[in-house]
Amino acid sequence: MGYFQRGAAIRGDLGDERGLGIILNNIGEMYALQGRWTDARAQFEQALTMARQTGFADFEPHILGMISTSHEEQGDYRSALDYYRQQAALSDSLYTADRSRQIIEMREQFDAERREQTIALQEAQIAEKSAALQRNYLILGFVILLLGGLTLLYGWQRARQELRIRQAQTAASIDSQERERKRIAQDLHDGLGQLIATARLAATGPAETTSAARTSKILDEMYLELHNIAFNLMPAALSKGGALQAITELAARLSAAGPLEVSVSATHATGPLGEARDVAIYRIVQEWLSNVIKHGRASRVEIQLVGHDDELVLLIEDNGPGFDPGHLVQGQGNGWMNIQARASRVDGLVHVDSRPGGSGSTFIVRMPIDHASAPASMAA
Repeated sequence: MGYFQRGAAIRGDLGDERGLGIILNNIGEMYALQGRWTDARAQFEQALTMARQTGFADFEPHILGMISTSHEEQGDYRSALDYYRQQAALSDSLYTADRSRQIIEMREQFDAERREQTIALQEAQIAEKSAALQRNYLILGFVILLLGGLTLLYGWQRARQELRIRQAQTAASIDSQERERKRIAQDLHDGLGQLIATARLAATGPAETTSAARTSKILDEMYLELHNIAFNLMPAALSKGGALQAITELAARLSAAGPLEVSVSATHATGPLGEARDVAIYRIVQEWLSNVIKHGRASRVEIQLVGHDDELVLLIEDNGPGFDPGHLVQGQGNGWMNIQARASRVDGLVHVDSRPGGSGSTFIVRMPIDHASAPASMAA
């Protein structure tokens, strides 16, 4: 009874009169099971009112039958007969209406099927006449798709070939530049460097004069300038100690020149990494630091080389104001193109994290490690 009453309250709040009528009938049937026929009839009569108000004709015969039963159980056979007649009359009318509706539906269905058959016959005739034309269209479409696919395939293969040619040309150009730099640096160091050192020894003696001291000073400056030129072309540390040693020497030079403070650290990548990798890493660092000095307005730069199990990571962070990385691709210079070309030579992936007005920029290059050919410093 509690659940019925809660259900009735909810149906009433929702304005669902049909649902409320069904619950009232259920309450009446519960009273009937308990033999409380007067209470049951009161619920049935409310349910009957709800059914009639909502046009719930299919439910009315059941309620009329329950009211008839309640009168019969209480000995009021006249009222029981009256409600039974109402139930029978309503059931007959519903049956007649249902049969009429079924006949109408069957007739409509027959007419619809006949129309569909006529339409299907017409469509079949049209389809038969246009079948040849459709086959021709399909064949023509297939030929066009085939030609289009072949054209796309040819264009893709040609683009790949052109890309491989450009990459090969870039690699050859980089190799040529590095060999020429190495040769010029060696010539400067071994040729002019030795001559300047000899001249300096000759200009300085036990009885050093003011003129000799001035000459020695000029020779020292010339030697320093020559050493700087040779370092920029190809640092000796790069050939002897690898990228880390050359980057450390470059950082020391930049820090001494001011105002940029550059620090270098390494983890599991402290020795030579292989000539191609060493040169690529050093040139990438050199190019990026040049970009920081020109445009970054930074006062501090941190460079890290970290060796992992399957890759080597170069990380450069600065405290500049940040910028839009999209400007790198749109720029007119060759710096970014050179960085990409050198990273590609060692299968490296480049990523730049920065934004205008932000606090600093981060430059990352990830290079895979081939353990079979990796130097001992990296394999360790």
